[in-house]
Amino acid sequence: MTLNKKLALNSAIQIIGKFFMVAVGFVSIRLLTTYLGVEGFGAYTIITSYLIIASVLAEFGFNTLLATEIAGKDEKQVSHIVNNLFTFRLVMAVSVIGILASTTVWLIPVYSTEIKWMVALGSIGTIGSSLSQVLIGVFQTKLRTDKITIADFLARITLMVGVLILALWGTVNLFWVMVWYSIAGVMQAAFMIYSTYKYYPIRLSIDGKYWKQIFKKALPLFIIVAFNLIYYRIDTIMLSIMKDQTAVGLYGASYKILEILISVPGMFMGLLLPLFAKYYIQDRERFQQIFQQAFNILVSIAIPLAVGGILLSDNILGLIAGQEFLPATNALQVLFIGIGFIFLGNLMGHILISAELQSKSMYIAIIGAFFNVTLNLFLIPRYSYLGAATATAITEGLVLLSYMYLVRRHIQWFPRIQFIHLYAIIATIIMGVVLYLIRDGNIFIQSLIAAGVFGVSFLPLGISRLKKYYAINIQE
Repeated sequence: MTLNKKLALNSAIQIIGKFFMVAVGFVSIRLLTTYLGVEGFGAYTIITSYLIIASVLAEFGFNTLLATEIAGKDEKQVSHIVNNLFTFRLVMAVSVIGILASTTVWLIPVYSTEIKWMVALGSIGTIGSSLSQVLIGVFQTKLRTDKITIADFLARITLMVGVLILALWGTVNLFWVMVWYSIAGVMQAAFMIYSTYKYYPIRLSIDGKYWKQIFKKALPLFIIVAFNLIYYRIDTIMLSIMKDQTAVGLYGASYKILEILISVPGMFMGLLLPLFAKYYIQDRERFQQIFQQAFNILVSIAIPLAVGGILLSDNILGLIAGQEFLPATNALQVLFIGIGFIFLGNLMGHILISAELQSKSMYIAIIGAFFNVTLNLFLIPRYSYLGAATATAITEGLVLLSYMYLVRRHIQWFPRIQFIHLYAIIATIIMGVVLYLIRDGNIFIQSLIAAGVFGVSFLPLGISRLKKYYAINIQE
């Protein structure tokens, strides 16, 4: 199978898989918000946010590093790298998630005893999910990202089915939800490890010399990830300490929608990262071509998604979380602005990583984290969850501008503003007008009409011109 066909197949599987995962994710949110209520969902959000923080700290930059580490290596070298990174990640996961996170949460006096015990229970599933993430680079390099999609879908469907079973039994409470949360993480890890065996049998391996080497390479990525984490997650923790579980529940419902949507550019960039890393070294012209086309695709998604999301936020929140969560509509509208920034920021961040410029972007993560914390300290006491959402959107805009500056300066090339971008803006305006006219309609009909109007607006350009702007050609 040619590289183009592999890319097309993987992209198709990811699109289909992502569609189902988005649906499953939204159903899970609705089930949890319905049966746990605002306050209970707030507790669930606090627990999972705390565990996600621990998981990202345990990652230590290995997830992203693996793809670039094994690029261009022979099979024996790759097997050695994969096994050592997996073992290193296992040690980090047990130490940071299983031990450190489960103990330090007891130092936060405003959290209930139930929340503290549930962090310990949920750490089991988080360790499993953490181990599955470190193997992503294997499937990215082999252009088999369908396995990543299947593993992610398996975890999400397990949690959803588990909550459905609890609902049928009439025993939906925080304890049993976290039990299923842990089962989902363990199943995800089991599938990823099993799938990796086709290429490299997973064995525990400790090469002290390589661990020191990889530690030095991963440290800048760890700092980036850690500080990125601060401005992605610290708002929820700060909100839980400075306000209450109800505020966290309202904000958490909006933020879960953001989390599901921003996984789309993450999957797309994960597929392209090995290609960026390869062509940046071997063929700069092709690197620029793929960069431009990826930029075109993400711009053409981010603009209508942000505008459509803002116009439909009340209906989206009512459908996904329920009428009880509608006070958070304004927060979701602000977060949709942040989603647009995140789509493009994800691309710029991966470009810098592919050129091994992660040490440069490290400073952006640090500045962004301090900026976000400062904004939250000012905005949360005054505006609660709306303040947290505003801090997130502003920070993402700042980070995007900073990434763009680094790309221009160090890559010395930047995607050009093309006719298709103006066309996407015009199509979005048309779509927005139509959505405003049917603002009181059914959310499903509104979404279909919006997608149809936006898509039809591009038809006058013709297939050949659309291919020129969007078709990523990686054929050797």
